[in-house]
Amino acid sequence: MTLQFVGNLYSGKDSACAVVTVSVDVGGNLFLQNESTPVAALSDVVVSPRVGNSSRYLNLPDGGRIETRANDDVDALLSHWKSDRSSLAYRLESSRGVVATALCVIVLGLLGFVNWGLPALSGVITDSLPTEFDDQLGGEAFEYIDRLVFEPSQLPAERRDELAALFQSLVPKGEKDYRINFRQSNLIGANALALPDGRVIFTDELVALADNDDMLAAIMLHEIGHVVERHSVQSVVSQAGLSMLLFAITGDVNSSATLIVVMLPDSLLQAQFSRSHETAADTYALEQMRARGIDPNAFADMMERLMVSMGGQASPGSGEEEGGDSNVSQYFSTHPATSSRIERFRQAAKGH
Repeated sequence: MTLQFVGNLYSGKDSACAVVTVSVDVGGNLFLQNESTPVAALSDVVVSPRVGNSSRYLNLPDGGRIETRANDDVDALLSHWKSDRSSLAYRLESSRGVVATALCVIVLGLLGFVNWGLPALSGVITDSLPTEFDDQLGGEAFEYIDRLVFEPSQLPAERRDELAALFQSLVPKGEKDYRINFRQSNLIGANALALPDGRVIFTDELVALADNDDMLAAIMLHEIGHVVERHSVQSVVSQAGLSMLLFAITGDVNSSATLIVVMLPDSLLQAQFSRSHETAADTYALEQMRARGIDPNAFADMMERLMVSMGGQASPGSGEEEGGDSNVSQYFSTHPATSSRIERFRQAAKGH
């Protein structure tokens, strides 16, 4: 087999470029122009992989280089005299099936990382962070939401003092400066929030739903569980990690398209984290209620009242809320109430 193609020769000694005709004889020897002496055996030439129709490089043993766009000719040479590994990338990128499979693998890999890898990694990172980070984060978060979301509580001072004393009787000793704040909010309605610095916020609307203090104690223990497990810090770490991942993929977090990409996976991630965190906080609350002799039904009763307050009712065993409005200001926008959670506490009250 003999073959010829045109290329640009760089000697490697200077920047000069010469247009040459390259030929290969039946013995696999590479010649330039009409020279009688080969410049190299093709077996000694390092050929760059084919990527699309971009230029290929034939790197000569003496340091010279031949650049050519005659990709088909180079492939023919390689298939005849050398292993055709250099064209593997081209064959892969030219196969729609391979490209589709690769995209599926990448997407599934990213989803798997977001759903399992990132939460696990955020937990490890959170454990390595000092508690001073929680205090700083919680303080800044409280100043922000207190200014934008809340109004001063309208509960009588005596009632606030009673509930604050109840809260202090429930907190772990010597770990954090746990404290409870009462606020009113038309924006988020009946709700409770746990901040990483040990601060828990109860709205007047939430207090008004309870028939007794055991119901409020159950929610307090649930929120304390979030603080103990450092769920807020884990969420911040996971969001930061996801943002960094998306920035690495897109390279531009300022474009509107990228912002959409950022928002959607973040919503999915938070839904997954919410379920995970709520289960852990429920476990903490249930264990503490048992230890303190509080009827687990108090938590289930309060959850059902919260569901009714948002216009829905629990359908036992269904795991769904039927007829509820979609107002994200309600408690269950961040605390998803499912009949399985309620049933867990009902069963615990029966001693199961």
